[in-house]
Amino acid sequence: MRILITLAWRTLWRRTGRTLLTASGVALGLGFLLVMLGLGDGSHLQMIDATVRMGSGHVLLQAPGYQRRRGVEMVVAESTAKRVMTWAQSRSGTAAVLPRALVSALLSSADGASGVSLFGVDPAAEAPMSRFPARVRDGRFLQPADRNAAVVGSGVARLLKARVGSRVVAMAQGARGSEVRSALFQVVGILHTGLDEVDQSLVLLPLRAAQEFLELQGGVHQVALVLDDQARSIARAREARLAFPELETLTWAQADPQLESAIRMDDGGHYLFNGIFFVIIGFMVLSTLLMSVLERRRELTLLGALGFSPSRRLAMVLVEALMLAVLAITAGLALGLGVHAYFRSHGLPLAWFTDRGMETAGVLLDPIMYSYLSAGRIVGSAALVLALTLLLSLVAARHAARPIDVNLLK
Repeated sequence: MRILITLAWRTLWRRTGRTLLTASGVALGLGFLLVMLGLGDGSHLQMIDATVRMGSGHVLLQAPGYQRRRGVEMVVAESTAKRVMTWAQSRSGTAAVLPRALVSALLSSADGASGVSLFGVDPAAEAPMSRFPARVRDGRFLQPADRNAAVVGSGVARLLKARVGSRVVAMAQGARGSEVRSALFQVVGILHTGLDEVDQSLVLLPLRAAQEFLELQGGVHQVALVLDDQARSIARAREARLAFPELETLTWAQADPQLESAIRMDDGGHYLFNGIFFVIIGFMVLSTLLMSVLERRRELTLLGALGFSPSRRLAMVLVEALMLAVLAITAGLALGLGVHAYFRSHGLPLAWFTDRGMETAGVLLDPIMYSYLSAGRIVGSAALVLALTLLLSLVAARHAARPIDVNLLK
């Protein structure tokens, strides 16, 4: 075995320039793959986080069928909601438990009317976790002591010509009957998210005021769980289904299939592009190894005449490929992880590419994209390069293992 390693190592550096060029190409490919995976996974996590903190959750518990019908009468009773909240708060990894009330309504002022989505939230629980407080452009966010206060989207405020301090009337069907109810609210803040469909429809109310207005009798339409790690959402949803089989339990992906589809399509595009890139790199590796074998036909024939069996000659070429792969992977990991570390701490400003906000699947992307790489991604990428190099080296190794031609020794 030692002689195989020695011969493979010397042969690898016989053509130093070619070896370094090939190793650099593979290392560049691996580094590029890691950077692309890191930015892709990081942007997906930011998209999920933005969705969760803009009125959704990693796990949602609600009345059966609520996701499809959104009926105001489909209420999670107060006692059940309290049990859900107590259970969720006792589970490790739960960052916040957010009870909410939601209904479509008509909001009017002295200057106009507009259809809106009323969103009853608990200000004390929502403020630390939600992005809504930071998006309040004028005025302030809701406070626990508020009763008939409202924060309206900038589009709603523009349509109603409402300002901070203006009074608006909300009209909606109550949960306990077919009568249309109305209530007076004072605008305390104007919200600007950057998403037109949100800014033109969203109205935030204190949860208690929404419960009274909609006759929910202390109940809610939804209990949202925000987790420390979104990867645990599937497992937590499974636990919640077992604990509360009478409720409908959804993960963020089930609650927002449009976002999940966008992430899947983005992943698919990355895999396709990286696959094509690595096919090109693979042929470069194959060309290097095959050329090395063809240039050494006389040497390989001499080794065969000295007793080197075809299997040993094949193994020698595979050891060369393994050394080349290890060299390239080491350099590629150093390059990829170095760039990843920079983007993880400093991020990639989207302003480098556009001066406008970017939106995907109804989610406004953060102006700075941060990288995230899991250990599985790193190990998997390195294993892919190693496997591809060894697989392609079999073609060259088979040439080295062919029967010897004694005419080459003359």
